[in-house]
Amino acid sequence: MSKDYIRLANEEDLTLITAYFKQALGHYEAVGELMAMQDIKYFLQNMEHFQFFVLKESSEQITYLFEFPGTENSKRETGTLMIPLQNN
Repeated sequence: MSKDYIRLANEEDLTLITAYFKQALGHYEAVGELMAMQDIKYFLQNMEHFQFFVLKESSEQITYLFEFPGTENSKRETGTLMIPLQNN
């Protein structure tokens, strides 16, 4: 059964997000996707400036809302990240 709620991502979440980005970076490096590699490197280099919130959590996946660092025009920019969980 899934839980639908919002909470601030904790250290365990941030470790999972970092591992997911590193795995994705390895994949995109292998296939030569330069734009995706740049985006992921940006995330990894600036993780401490992002805020992550858990939107939905189940045994199959976790969905995060993230907020980009502040912009010059004070607009809030957000995105979502869905990480599938594997039961190994």
